[in-house]
Amino acid sequence: MKTQLAILISVALASNLAFAGNDADVDMTNFYDESVRVEQVSPGTNPYFGNYADVDLNKTSGTTVDIYQDGNSNTATVAATGTSFLWFTNEAKDNTANIDQVGDSNNSTVTFSGGADVNTATIDIQGDSNVTSSTFNGSSTYRNEANITVVNGDLNNVTTSASGSFNKADVYISGSDANTVNVSQTGFLNNADVDITGGSDGNFVDIVQWGQNTAGVDITSMSFGNDVDILQSGFGSDATVNITSASDNIVYISQTSMDSANVNLTSGTNSTVTVLQR
Repeated sequence: MKTQLAILISVALASNLAFAGNDADVDMTNFYDESVRVEQVSPGTNPYFGNYADVDLNKTSGTTVDIYQDGNSNTATVAATGTSFLWFTNEAKDNTANIDQVGDSNNSTVTFSGGADVNTATIDIQGDSNVTSSTFNGSSTYRNEANITVVNGDLNNVTTSASGSFNKADVYISGSDANTVNVSQTGFLNNADVDITGGSDGNFVDIVQWGQNTAGVDITSMSFGNDVDILQSGFGSDATVNITSASDNIVYISQTSMDSANVNLTSGTNSTVTVLQR
C-alpha cells in the first residue's frame, strides 16, 4: 500500500512587501511505492524571498513526488539516485516527479541518476523568466520521459538531457515568447519532440543527439520568428520539422550518415531552411 507524506505550506500574503521564504526538505532512503507532496503558496511576495522545496530519493523506487509552488523566486528540486554496477543493482526506478510552478523567476531541477530507468518528470510552467532542468543519466539509462509545458510565459529556459536508450523528451510551448529549449540525448532510439503553438514568437530550440535517434519539431498557429537547430551525429537518425500558418522561422538541420531530414512548410512566408548532410 502506498503511503503518503504531505507537506503543505500555504502562505497568504496581501502585500508585496511581505516575504515567504519557506523551506521544505524531504529525504528518503530504501523506500518503495511512496507518495510525497509539497505545496507552497505565496503569491505577491517580495521577489527576493521565495520558497524552497527539496526532495531526495536514495535507492528508492515506485515513488511519486508532487511539488506545487505559486509565487515568485521559488526553487524546486527532485533528485533520485540509485546504484547500478555489473551484477549489483539498487536502482532509482519507476519514480515520478511532478513540478508545477506559477509565477516569475522560479527554478526547478529534476535529476535521476545511477540505474535510473523508467522514470518520468513532468514540469509545468506559467510565468516569465523561469529556469527548468531535467537530467537522466547512468551507464545504461533507458525508458525515461521528460514532459515540459510552458504556457503564457516569456523568457523561460528549458533544458533536458538523457543518456542511454528509449528515452523521450516532450516540450510544449503555447502563448509564450522568447523561450529557450535545449534537448540533449546520447544513445540509441531516443526521441525529442517540441511543439510551438498559440502565437508563440521568437523561441529558440536546440536539439543535439548522438547515436541513432529521432527529433521532431512542430511550429503552428501564427507563431513567428522561431529558430530551430537540430544536430544529429551517428547514423540512422530522423529529423522532421513541420511549420504551418507561421512565418519568419529559421530551421537548421545537420546530420552525418544514413540519416533522414524532412521539412514541411504550409501557409507561411519568409522562413529559411538549411539541411546539411555529410
